[in-house]
Amino acid sequence: MEVILENKEIWPKINICAEFEINFRHNPDHANEVDWYRLDVPTYYGNMADVRFGYFEGKGVVQLYDFPLSPKALEYMNSPTDPLLNFLSFPPDFESTYQSICLELNSAVRRVLEYVKFFLGRYEISDEVASEISTFTWATDRNSHEYRHSPGKISGKIGVNFQQELNHDIRLKLQHGINENIQPFFAMRHIYRAIQEKNPKFKWIDATIAAELAIKEALIRKEPKLAALIEHVPSPPLSKLYGELMEIYLGRRSEFCKTLNEGAAIRNKLIHQPLEHRVTESQAEDYAGQVLIAINELYGLLYPDWEVAVSVAKVRHFFHF
Repeated sequence: MEVILENKEIWPKINICAEFEINFRHNPDHANEVDWYRLDVPTYYGNMADVRFGYFEGKGVVQLYDFPLSPKALEYMNSPTDPLLNFLSFPPDFESTYQSICLELNSAVRRVLEYVKFFLGRYEISDEVASEISTFTWATDRNSHEYRHSPGKISGKIGVNFQQELNHDIRLKLQHGINENIQPFFAMRHIYRAIQEKNPKFKWIDATIAAELAIKEALIRKEPKLAALIEHVPSPPLSKLYGELMEIYLGRRSEFCKTLNEGAAIRNKLIHQPLEHRVTESQAEDYAGQVLIAINELYGLLYPDWEVAVSVAKVRHFFHF
């Protein structure tokens, strides 16, 4: 996401600092690696991020220097009252600016730790290499000893909530599905991995894979003769799969047909032009939620006599947490 808009040369600059934890299993073979190390990482806005970490301690600090901030956003952060309560002065660009700062911080940390993981063979580091950074401290003077706390995350993570209480009634309904040999789509592995993923890019990619797999699985379950065609020829675009084909075989088009097709195009750009295209955390969360709703709708169309599938297919609301 492009943060630096017009007049960027005259925008005030701030310096940002955040702490992080390395997600890994402690390996006694590295008990002697008690030193801290520093690596500099280029950022999207043009400067370098300073990433320092202590591997054995499992923690580190990342700093951004001279990050451009709009005058209104800086005024908001300097507000003498709690910025979260100061709604009247909330600048329109602050949410995207805040997300961009966190994205820069997390990207720099991830790049350094992935270097350590993949090039030094540190298999003990988990897939999500570090804790997600969502708050930071800042100052206008990089040599200042009085960094101020950021106002906090402006909006919570967005997702889809269709969790049902596990009770005797639900148990009977689940048993009915088992008796009918109704299987979850293999695509569910990808959409749940997308929901759990912290990196917006990989969240988007996994969600798109889930969308592609789910509609193919649904069409084959509805009409097994389609298997040879779907599995052995180039795949039609999602607009056709969730549009015409879904209407022909499952009875109606998906309301997310356009969203999913655009999502696939963005996925392709993220893979083939990774330096030119980015998505924010909130964009990826929203997209993954819509993919999940679209997939759940397929269950309702395939299994209209199973109450669990019908209930899941009706979910259309979002929640914040």
